[in-house]
Amino acid sequence: MEFYLAVLNDKIKLPNEKDSIGIIICKEKNRTIVEYSLKTSQMPIGVTTYTLTNKLPKDYEKLLPSSEEISDKINKYFNKQ
Repeated sequence: MEFYLAVLNDKIKLPNEKDSIGIIICKEKNRTIVEYSLKTSQMPIGVTTYTLTNKLPKDYEKLLPSSEEISDKINKYFNKQ
């Protein structure tokens, strides 16, 4: 991660941008491994876990198109060609 961040900051980052931040997303987090792995790190690195779900949260349902709307758009797209 530190190699990636160093290259990113040196070669890609624009002069008006702040240093990059590394984010590691893991299915499980072992605090001891994280602490020792990043103990000497000089770069800002965040570690977090994630969970999967089969049900879309209610808040997202209204933001995303329904499966019927997606299907209609795909059909319209392919029927134009």
